[in-house]
Amino acid sequence: RDEDQFPLIFYRENCADMLSQLERHEKQGDRIPKAAWDYYRRLVGLRYNQGPWGIWGFFKRIVIFVRGLKAPHQREPASVQDMRIWAVKTTALACENFMLAARAQGFDTCPMEGIDTVRARKLLKLPSDALIVMAISVGKRRPKGVTLPRIRAERGRFVIRH
Repeated sequence: RDEDQFPLIFYRENCADMLSQLERHEKQGDRIPKAAWDYYRRLVGLRYNQGPWGIWGFFKRIVIFVRGLKAPHQREPASVQDMRIWAVKTTALACENFMLAARAQGFDTCPMEGIDTVRARKLLKLPSDALIVMAISVGKRRPKGVTLPRIRAERGRFVIRH
C-alpha cells in the first residue's frame, strides 16, 4: 500500500459500512436523522479526504484557518499526518474500552509501548507500514504483584485541585 493512502482507505471503508447500516436500519423502520445521512454522504469525504499528495489538505487548512477566525471550528484532520494521529487516538480509546471490558470480566490488563514492532508485524502477518499503537497483556492478577509489591504514587502527584 502507498503510505499516503493509509488513513484514506479506512475512512472510506467505514463510511460505506455506516451508510449500508443506516440503510438497513431505515428499511427496518428506524428513523435516521437527516444530519446522519448528510454526515456520511457529504461531510466525511470533505473532512477526511486529503487528495493526491495531500494537496486538498493544504487548501482545507487555509479555509479552516479563515473560518476559525470567526467561530470555533474543527481543525483536524487537515493533513495525512493529522489522519495518522487521529487514527492513533481513536485506537487508544478503543484499547481503553477493551481494557475496561476485560476488567469487568475479572481480568487485569497492561498497555505496553516500546515493543519490537518489526517482529510484531511479522508475527501478526501485518504489512510493513502497519502502525502498531500498543500491545495489551491480559491475565489474572497475582495477589502480591508480578515481581514487586504493587506501588502507588500519591494522588496529589496526578490530580491538581484549584
